[in-house]
Amino acid sequence: MTAVFLVFIFVCCFAALGAALLIVSQLRAQHRMRQDDPGGAADADLFRDDALSTISAWASILKRFDFADLLRRRLEEAGLSWSPGRLTLLMLLCGAVSMAILARLSWVPLWATLLAGAAITAFPYTMVLRLRARRFLRFQENFPDALDSLARAMRAGHPLAAAMDLVANEAEEPAAGELRRTVAEVSLGVSWDRALAHFAERMPVADVALFAAAVQLQVRSGGKLGDALGKLSEDMRETVALRGEVNAVAAHGKLTGAILTAMPFAIALMMMVVNPSYMATLFHYRWGKDLIWASLTFLALGHLAIRRIVAVKT
Repeated sequence: MTAVFLVFIFVCCFAALGAALLIVSQLRAQHRMRQDDPGGAADADLFRDDALSTISAWASILKRFDFADLLRRRLEEAGLSWSPGRLTLLMLLCGAVSMAILARLSWVPLWATLLAGAAITAFPYTMVLRLRARRFLRFQENFPDALDSLARAMRAGHPLAAAMDLVANEAEEPAAGELRRTVAEVSLGVSWDRALAHFAERMPVADVALFAAAVQLQVRSGGKLGDALGKLSEDMRETVALRGEVNAVAAHGKLTGAILTAMPFAIALMMMVVNPSYMATLFHYRWGKDLIWASLTFLALGHLAIRRIVAVKT
């Protein structure tokens, strides 16, 4: 009976995962990108592993869903070597195990079990997004220094490809790896426009778009690319400094949100110590467990809302 129950939960988690990832806006964005760049699939990325999963049956299932490409892109942007199949199986495993454990607890209502299972199912994908955001942040902090080195190398007389290869050996990750990958594509016969487009796809940040535009303009019309890159690196440093100031101001709001989230737990613990019978009424009341789980749910939603409010994008 337990095995059948686990299989049922696993299938339900898979259906919920597919419904959550098949978002209309993301699918439309993917279709528009494919239509705008019909030749991109032919030489998309010479170093990309297109295998969705090492399990052939699971890979054939993922091919039927468009979100597999989205998962592959997110994993690549996060700097992970995982396949979409491994990520989806991990998500389903986390959801199935958590729901099986919570279903065995009599004091957890059914709606809370389903809600907690859905949240735990999405947890691995959320961690991938956090790693992706951190990698982008490190790249934006290191990229101005890489551009300065690239500008000095070009002023010294090195061609663009040799200068990028030289900088890639000296710069910090992830900027070094992305520059090295771009140079490798060019050395294998990919045009500069296509290689820079791949660079912008792997790193969808404004700094890379500006760099790609400057290099493409220099390749087409000529000019002093070293001076342009030096000016671009100065602007990027100012942007990084401004982002640091904004984060410092937003830190007060994040701290306030953390305190407001922790206060109900502190008050409940204090009441259990000072007057246990007062809190016992909530635990023994017929709707007590529903009220407790509802308060925890809204508390988590409120914390997420505060985080979104104070997260200022620069």
